[in-house]
Order: sequence, then C-alpha cells, then structure tokens
Amino acid sequence: MSMFTIIFLDRGCGFNPTNVSAEEYIHHCIYDSNFAIARDYSDEDNNYTGSWNYSTVSIQAKQILVRNNLAYGYRSFIRATTHDVVGGPEDVWVYNNTLIGAYTQSNFMTISLNATNIKLRNNIYYNTYAGTVSIYDRFIALQSGGGETEYKTGIIDSDYNIMLGANWDEEASQGVVRVNFDYYTLAEWITYAGCETHSIFADALVTTTITNDDQDESLSSGFGDLSTGSPAIDVGNRVNSIFDYHLNKRALTVSLGAVIYEE
Repeated sequence: MSMFTIIFLDRGCGFNPTNVSAEEYIHHCIYDSNFAIARDYSDEDNNYTGSWNYSTVSIQAKQILVRNNLAYGYRSFIRATTHDVVGGPEDVWVYNNTLIGAYTQSNFMTISLNATNIKLRNNIYYNTYAGTVSIYDRFIALQSGGGETEYKTGIIDSDYNIMLGANWDEEASQGVVRVNFDYYTLAEWITYAGCETHSIFADALVTTTITNDDQDESLSSGFGDLSTGSPAIDVGNRVNSIFDYHLNKRALTVSLGAVIYEE
C-alpha cells in the first residue's frame, strides 16, 4: 500500500495480510501515508472491550516499511509478528508516524523478538486517555516469537521519538517498554538497550480532535498538525521519508510525526 489514504471506521485489523506458506509469503510490505480511524468500542472507563489483537497494521513479512501514517484509537498500531514457516521479519522500519491512542492498555508497537533489525524513528506516540483507571501503555512491546524469548542485543534501534501518556510519566511503575513480561521505564530502557537517547516525554502539541461519525472525510481536517511551539518541530533524524502524509516535501531539518510543520 503506498501513498494514499484509507479511513477505517470499524474494529479489527485495519490492514492484515499474512503469510500462507514458505512458497507464498509477503516479502516486502510498504504502508505509506494512510489515515486509520477506529470506531469507539470502550466501556465507561475507556477500557477497550473488543478483540485483544486488533491493530492498524498487522503483518508477517520479511521487510516492513511503515511511514507517514496517521492513526487514531487502535489498541495496537503496529504488529510485526513471526510466521511459523517463514520465520520472523528481517527488517522493520517505522518512520514519521503520528499515533494517537485513547484507551488503557495499549501497545503502540508490538514486534516479534525474532526480528533481526528494528528501526523506529521520528514517531509521535500519544495517548489522550484521561480517565481514573491506571493506564498501562507501552510504546514498545517485544514479544516471544519463533522460539525467541530473550532480547538480543542490537535488534532494535529506536530514537528521536516523542511520547506522552495521560496520568503517568517516564518513571511509570508498569514501564513504557515491555520485553515479554519484563518492564522498563524510559531511563532503564536507555541503559539496557541503548535506545531512545534523543527521545523525550512531552506533549507534542499535535491536533488530536476527531469526529467519528458519518464516515465523513472532513473529520480528518487538521488531525496530526503540529502547533507553534511544538517540541516535535525540527528535532528529527533524516530517514527514508522524503514526503509527509500530505505529500509535502520534508526539509533538511526533520519534524517528528506524519505531518510537517507549516507556519
């Protein structure tokens, strides 16, 4: 999928191709410049009440590139998992996405420990949940797959991201990164994996307003835009993402998220 917009107004996986056999599998997958919106299926405490595994992108492939996407309301945004026959993904590149959650217990990135090269850059992770129930967001969840249960040094290179979850901070007791059932605060994860040294906990000052009705594309107007003074402006890392969600060319100084900042 490349360079076009889709608006999803249903639960379940927004985009879920899967491998069939060793002879029939997806080698390259590009998910570029899409806008995915999930219908509200939450209880009074904003706990998601539907399928545990729903996601914006759920894919089993060797090379996976996800960039310049806007997404709102999914419990898991990116799921890159291991296929029983083909094995784990060899490369997972996730660049310049704006991912907005609204529920407790969300994993923004769920990736198999059997992957060999994971690179996450310039993403905005933001959960707008403001209820009274403790929130257990993880910005990265590395899960067992293909026999792998332990973190392998060097499989993940994640940096230049901005993250914020309501009602908790970077020292959250439940951690912001999960490796199977081990949990890490941001500071612990930086020490353990050497990742996120340029990432920050802050409000990206990004437009998150959505009107989820009538399947009207006008509901996407302004969503993902950065406001003046956003800490996400001009602080990113140059990656393979020349254009933004709106096909505007990125400057040499890169802003975080799917949409470039325009004064």
